[in-house]
Amino acid sequence: MGATCSSSQLGQEDEFLTGQTFRILCYGENLAPGRFDEASGSAWKPYGATLSQCLSSLGLKCKVSDCGLPDYTVRKMVAMLDDPQVRDSGGRPKGLVPLVQECGPYDLVIIMAGANDLRDGEKAEAIFPEVQRLHAACHRMQIPTVVVAPPALPNSTPLPNAAPAASKERLRRMLAEWVQETSSVLAFADLDELLPPTRKDPWEYRGVDGRLSSAGARAIGMSLITRLLPVLSHLGIEGAPRATVQWALMQQRAPHREEGKRDRVAAVGGA
Repeated sequence: MGATCSSSQLGQEDEFLTGQTFRILCYGENLAPGRFDEASGSAWKPYGATLSQCLSSLGLKCKVSDCGLPDYTVRKMVAMLDDPQVRDSGGRPKGLVPLVQECGPYDLVIIMAGANDLRDGEKAEAIFPEVQRLHAACHRMQIPTVVVAPPALPNSTPLPNAAPAASKERLRRMLAEWVQETSSVLAFADLDELLPPTRKDPWEYRGVDGRLSSAGARAIGMSLITRLLPVLSHLGIEGAPRATVQWALMQQRAPHREEGKRDRVAAVGGA
């Protein structure tokens, strides 16, 4: 069972006992659990699956759960926030509060919301307070959160009603400033900043319906580790400081591995 934070511990260090599993919930849009990915010819996995694999490979005792709402705007998420009647095909609540109450406890909730609203032309000023309400619901249950700003919509498939890029940038700025003032939101992750240059467009669009591609979901999961490890260290999770250093070293080596791979391909091509 995961350790839960008391009201006074939100945003503060909490020492977790050896052997105790830290439980993380990834909540929000574009996770689409169980969808078949035609590009790869295999079952699609949400970004939480990559988070779980990375944390496990670093020796951290964490359990990551997903609640994916790919077609939901943040306004719709807030509308069903406390509603226990709205459930998925497996009978699990979709509303954040009943989900935590029935499937928890959780020690941290990662929330990504706003991309569908931007797709539909909603302004940042309308999206921002709805995102705050989702986080506030977690804080009332004594659970700290991480806020994830959605990546910019792709230019490859024009969406007739989509909000301009400036609206996404305003939302990003508003979320970043809010985190600085809210101790129970432990980190801010901007996917456009974190995603590697080769993965700047993780979206897969069919018509006007947005989804993450499998490759994009993996890239997002790996990118979020950079923001998540300092949070786990701050909360006193056993092994997190060592894992943070280990991950940083791995990321420093990654570009050199890619350069070596490109050099080998070029050498073969020129032979």
